[in-house]
This record gives sequence, C-alpha cells and structure tokens, in this order.
Amino acid sequence: GIIGSGWVASPVFDDRHWDEAKQAAGQRAWYILVDFDVLLDADQEPILPRAQLNAGVFGSMHWDTQTSGIVILDKVAKRLEVEWKRLLKVKASLRGVPKARRSNLN
Repeated sequence: GIIGSGWVASPVFDDRHWDEAKQAAGQRAWYILVDFDVLLDADQEPILPRAQLNAGVFGSMHWDTQTSGIVILDKVAKRLEVEWKRLLKVKASLRGVPKARRSNLN
C-alpha cells in the first residue's frame, strides 16, 4: 500500500548498491533524496491498502512495475490526492484510540 507522501529533494544520483552482494560485485544503484511530509507506520496506523489501488480509476495504473521513476497518470494522481487526504483525516480522528479498536473504525 501507500505509506507516505512527499517531494523529491535532490537530482538523481548513483551510489553503492543497497544489496550487499551486488555492492560486492561492483554494481551501483540510482537514488533520490525525499522530503516526506507524511510517513506512516503500517504496523501502527491505517495506510492506503494495496488492494484499493486495483479498483476504479486506480486500476488504470500499472502499480507493480519493476522499475522506478514511473509517472502517475493525472487522473490517477488527482484521485490519489483525494483518497490520501481522506485517509489522513481518518488517521487524525484515531489519535488516542487503542490499536485494538481501530479496525472497527476504518
């Protein structure tokens, strides 16, 4: 699912690969820095579930690409913003509610 939102904070750059075996083989990887405005803990709070990304307008987007740097279609991005704001409202309403009771409130 989707656990965060933010802005790209750097140009793309290459550095040592994150996988130690690939790093040992001399492979490198591409990165960007991100400034998150929201980053949720999926174990502790509600997130935008992956299954929701298959429904409606979200279904027109290929979410399971094996590459990075994909562009989200405008119609999908607009709907995603609406759903993200809704989720953050739900999250705000759950402050102070024990985790065991949250599943009934989502």
